[in-house]
Amino acid sequence: MFPRIEPELLEQVFFRSSFKDALERGRLSPAAFCREAGGELGLHIDESIFTPVWSSIFSEKKEITALLPQLQQRFTLILLSNTNKPHIDYITAVFPFLAVFKHRFYSYETGFLKPHPAAFTCVLEPLQLAPESVLFIDDACENVETARKLGLQAIQFQSDVQCMKELKYRRIL
Repeated sequence: MFPRIEPELLEQVFFRSSFKDALERGRLSPAAFCREAGGELGLHIDESIFTPVWSSIFSEKKEITALLPQLQQRFTLILLSNTNKPHIDYITAVFPFLAVFKHRFYSYETGFLKPHPAAFTCVLEPLQLAPESVLFIDDACENVETARKLGLQAIQFQSDVQCMKELKYRRIL
C-alpha cells in the first residue's frame, strides 16, 4: 500500500528542499535526489518511474512561444533557467520552441540559481553583454528584482496578455 503523504510535505521535498537546490545547481545527481527525497518521505523512489512523472509538470504558453520566431529575427534570445538535467531533457524533447534560443544557461550547469546575482553574471560576462542592453522576463518577482538591481531591463511575467502588452509598450512587438 502507498503511504499517505501530506501535499505540503511533497511540495517541500520536491520543490523547496536543499537537495532539490543541490540537484538544480548540478551538485547532486538525479539518482541521489531520488534517494534523498525518498528518505525524507520514508519510501523508495525509482528514478526511471519518478523522472517522467516529475517532469510532466510543465506546460507551454503557446501564445508566447508563437512569438519567439518573430522575436528571434530581431533579437538574440537567451534562456536562463533554474532547472535540472531530467527537467531539461524532458522539456527539450517535448517543446521544440527551445531551439530558438541562441544561448541556454541552466543552473545545473552554471552552479548558480536565480535570484543569486552570479546566475546573471554567468550570462552577461561570457556573452559580453551590457546589463542595460538586456530585457529579462521571468515569472518570479525576486528574480526580476535582482535583474533590475544589476541594471537589466526586466518584466515580471504574470500572464500572456500582460507580457504581450509590456512587449508592445516597449515596441518589441
